[in-house]
Amino acid sequence: MKRIWILCIVAVLVWIGVYWGDKATKKEQLQWPNFSKQRIDQIVFPNFSLLKKENKWWVKKADKLFPADSSEIEALFRFLTQHRLKRIVGTISTKEWTNFGLKETQKIVIKGDKFKFSLIYGDENPTKDGIYALTSLFPNKLILLPWEYKTKFKGQPKEFYQLQLFSFQDGDILRLKKFENKSLKWEIKRIGSSRFVFANPPSLKRYKVSVSEATSLFFNLASLQGTDFVVDPDKPKLLFILEYTLKDYSKGKLYILKSGQTFLAKCPQKTWYYILDQSRVDSLNKNAFLLQDRHFLSLDEDNVNRVEIYTPTKDISIYRKEKSWYEFSSNKEFYGLNLILWELKDLEYTKISHKREVVKGTKKLVLILKDAKNKELLQVSFWPSKEAKDRFWVKVRGRDDIYLVETDLVQEVQNRLKDKF
Repeated sequence: MKRIWILCIVAVLVWIGVYWGDKATKKEQLQWPNFSKQRIDQIVFPNFSLLKKENKWWVKKADKLFPADSSEIEALFRFLTQHRLKRIVGTISTKEWTNFGLKETQKIVIKGDKFKFSLIYGDENPTKDGIYALTSLFPNKLILLPWEYKTKFKGQPKEFYQLQLFSFQDGDILRLKKFENKSLKWEIKRIGSSRFVFANPPSLKRYKVSVSEATSLFFNLASLQGTDFVVDPDKPKLLFILEYTLKDYSKGKLYILKSGQTFLAKCPQKTWYYILDQSRVDSLNKNAFLLQDRHFLSLDEDNVNRVEIYTPTKDISIYRKEKSWYEFSSNKEFYGLNLILWELKDLEYTKISHKREVVKGTKKLVLILKDAKNKELLQVSFWPSKEAKDRFWVKVRGRDDIYLVETDLVQEVQNRLKDKF
């Protein structure tokens, strides 16, 4: 029995010696560089490299340079500095490299002013708390690095790409123009911090610009981000051009193109194209109609004291008492009227017509809003449209215009009357 215990202890000691090795001494830990403080200008990975030129980082891949995200590189330096070696396993010869997954093709070289560091990474150790590696700091020594290194150096150049096109903010944009087929489609000018107007062409100046649409458009441009780079796309076709003027009166252009099924963005001063998601393109490709403020009802809900609702199957009259609404005949509380009024005020037209024939047939809904003196404030009638079930022609008493809207309001009111009254 005593001999068995001795053999077990010997086996454990051998296992510790082979797989764990000596812990890194304080001196060896202090030898590990602070990469953030080094003047590094080149990092060479197995299939790409990072270069610093004129204080700007670039990704070099297949002899092509693409802009790099400096914050990602700074994060890499912090990672290397904070994740020092765990321990030295022992001395190793070149013949033993394959036993630990070490290959010359897995070499990382970091260079700078009077600084050079190289590292070859290998496989995980049996306890999976680190990976084997070689480093120029400790020649001919097999070391163990933290397990986080396993994926850190197996990434792609795309992880370091700076794919955001612009460095300015949406609030910096003063003017924005859209050109299509060499023709100016619209020009929007910012007035103050939260107002926009159509500056050109003259035919658009009589229309209001939707603040929410313009704000969204300016933000989408400033925050535009690609998914990848391409240098020589196949027969790209120009879709439209956006020309912007910033508050400092500097100007720039953005070309939106399509190559096959791939959407692209190109800045004149850059040699590469950005690949874009279609959703990004759609967020920029706005026509003048969509940029207009298409709300057509002006309503102060606080002045509304009575609402009459007429549908083909039921009519109801509702009055306000303090902050609640009640049905006249039953005095039952009517829930949700404030939401109905908000949806009514928020209606936007998709088309305007002056043809009376579009409002043929039975009205699906009539809303009459009155004040505390029972004076009519607004009367709005809804007729069904042939285009879709949720589209209606809307007529406002006193106006010649007839508006086509897309809304669930009619169905919501009908359901509420059916369920509650």
